[in-house]
Amino acid sequence: MAQIPDVIVIGGGVAGLAAANVLAGQGVRVRLIEARGRLGGRIFSHDGPAWGAPMELGAEFIHGGNPEFDEFLTDAGLATRSAEGEMWLFEQGVLRRTPDFWERVARIAAQIPAAARGFSFADFLAAAKHDIPAEDQRLMTHFVEGFNAAPAGNLSAAVLRADHAGAEDPQKRLVKGYNCVVEALRRQLPAGQVEVVLHADVTEVRWEAGAAIVQVRSDGEDVAPLHEARAVIVTVPLGLLKAGALKFTPPLEAKDAAIQRAGWGDVVRFNLRFTPDIWRDEIVPAELRGENGATFAFLNAPGEKIPVWWAPAPRAPVLVGWVGGPAADRVMRESGNELLADAAETLGRIWKADPVEVRQRIVEWRWHNWRSDVFSRGAYSYAAAGAEDAAREIALPVAGTLFFAGEATAEPTELGTVHGAFASGLRAAEEVLSALGTTAGIVRGAPPSRRQSARGSGGSPQSG
Repeated sequence: MAQIPDVIVIGGGVAGLAAANVLAGQGVRVRLIEARGRLGGRIFSHDGPAWGAPMELGAEFIHGGNPEFDEFLTDAGLATRSAEGEMWLFEQGVLRRTPDFWERVARIAAQIPAAARGFSFADFLAAAKHDIPAEDQRLMTHFVEGFNAAPAGNLSAAVLRADHAGAEDPQKRLVKGYNCVVEALRRQLPAGQVEVVLHADVTEVRWEAGAAIVQVRSDGEDVAPLHEARAVIVTVPLGLLKAGALKFTPPLEAKDAAIQRAGWGDVVRFNLRFTPDIWRDEIVPAELRGENGATFAFLNAPGEKIPVWWAPAPRAPVLVGWVGGPAADRVMRESGNELLADAAETLGRIWKADPVEVRQRIVEWRWHNWRSDVFSRGAYSYAAAGAEDAAREIALPVAGTLFFAGEATAEPTELGTVHGAFASGLRAAEEVLSALGTTAGIVRGAPPSRRQSARGSGGSPQSG
């Protein structure tokens, strides 16, 4: 085992990698401990020549972003492309364009009262049911539940208003896939300053002011060496904290109350690769085949087993199926084969085709159930009604020793996003530097890029 580090970072996702970069850039010795055999956390890309583009099973979109994350992408040379395109709706057996989709979403969000704090989106709809057409209420509920992976009865109406329900954020994708963000952060780790430990599942943090001992489980047994440091940054997903999978000794009772109140959503998503000529195949409705599928973006199918579809790479023979929020409960226990059957049946209804013929055109598929992922236990966080301050409470440092980052500690409007996770890692690193700088005499080098403005930036996968 290498020398004792100054700081242990638990979790090798974007938040943990961002924090490790800032700390190591200031001469702090860091040990980054990750339970998986890979870095990236809920960024989970897969690739292959036949797919035509990198595919995501986790985070996929950049939702607006923030200056620090945008600067990072530019510095790393990571190109993005727009995810805009035609919106479609399948409802009551009818498939039609919805060119005013985002306008309708923004209009409804703007009607939420400014004083709606503590009220859910469902509460708002119940109060405004005579002012909003039933069709718009159904569409908006379908959208916000899937996009936020949250029941309308739990989702904060106030945060939806503040964020315009995401309607005004430009949606982008990474040209070479989200895993390039992980790789860029890994490459930037200063040599000799950061030790990365994989396959190490942290089970307990024993701490006192100025010192901590981290217990890990390797290959299912608590036999790995203990890890010691002066401070710990915890970046694990909220689902693990809610489940008590990471024990703190002594316990963090006040923080645990905020953890339990915070919103946490489920997602099942999959990628289907079809026969190469699918966008010329008459099994697909003519209106969706235009320009080999290049204009088709998102298709909403409220009430269907697989209620959201999109084409992630125009002209590639690929569709993504998304089941988020309450809809995920209906498929959460299904096997892969059952989920594939649901996909064929749903597309059969939308395309007015025999599900057997749809299935015959699927040549490969990948899927991931984020609730059943033992190192995540869910997809991403959301702002819960009555718990709008939970993320801030979770993020508060403890005794200058325990620090918290990850998308669940981001600003309420940026929960569940990669840029929120990135910003939280910068913020936690600043907090650690402040604590160590006054108690341990850390020698400061050149300021790390993007660190100075992170404290005030806020920031926090839908699959962002």
